[in-house]
Amino acid sequence: PESEKEQACIRCSYCADACPATLMPQQLYWYAKNQDHQKLEAYNLSSCIECGICAFVCPSSIPLVDYYRIAKAAIHNEKKESKKTEVARQRHEKRKVRLIQTKIDRQAKHKKAAELRKVQMQAQNGGVDMIAAALARAKAKKESRQEVALDENIATNNNQIDPRKKAVAEAIARAKAKKNARQEIQKKEIISDATSKTACLDNTQMIAERKIRKAQARQYKKKKSEIEADNIKQEPQKKIDADTKKEKIAMIIALAKAKKTAQKEHK
Repeated sequence: PESEKEQACIRCSYCADACPATLMPQQLYWYAKNQDHQKLEAYNLSSCIECGICAFVCPSSIPLVDYYRIAKAAIHNEKKESKKTEVARQRHEKRKVRLIQTKIDRQAKHKKAAELRKVQMQAQNGGVDMIAAALARAKAKKESRQEVALDENIATNNNQIDPRKKAVAEAIARAKAKKNARQEIQKKEIISDATSKTACLDNTQMIAERKIRKAQARQYKKKKSEIEADNIKQEPQKKIDADTKKEKIAMIIALAKAKKTAQKEHK
């Protein structure tokens, strides 16, 4: 009944059973509510005949046909807008192509007209290209002016800069001469200092060598005298040691003989 308020879908599938077009009104309702136009087209919303049986049998009093009509209108408008945009895009592309072509045609037309004028002028002037001749004359004049200006600049620069250059060169030459003279003096001083130092070093070395030799001779004599004194002291001690060794040997021999005789007697 129309007086009842719309309630939530309970998924009873009464609408699907009652649909004469064998559609799925329940799914179409969800997609229409979410404005999913692609899914609506996939589930054949356009095949709906809007008979109203699905809405009549719905226990939740959902106006399904109203949802379908709104969705159909939205899909229709969307297709219409997309068609318009496509037409506008095609027109824009055609216009671009047309403008490019007109530009090319215009350039070709201008080129052809210029060539025709050139031929006509050559025919009038006996085969001479007046424009090329005028350009050549202008170029020659410009080059001649530039050459004259360069010559003038070079002359003025030479007159102004030459004295300065000479002064600078002379100053540099004087500085170099002074530097060379200083270097020569320094070399001579270094050589003289080196010779004097070598002479001093030679004298000091000779004196040092003499002192070292004298010290070595003294040490040698001292050691020799010490060795001789030690030998003199050790000679009597050596004699005493030899006598004691002989006595010990004699005692050992006597003891050995006594042992032998004692052993023989015992046997």
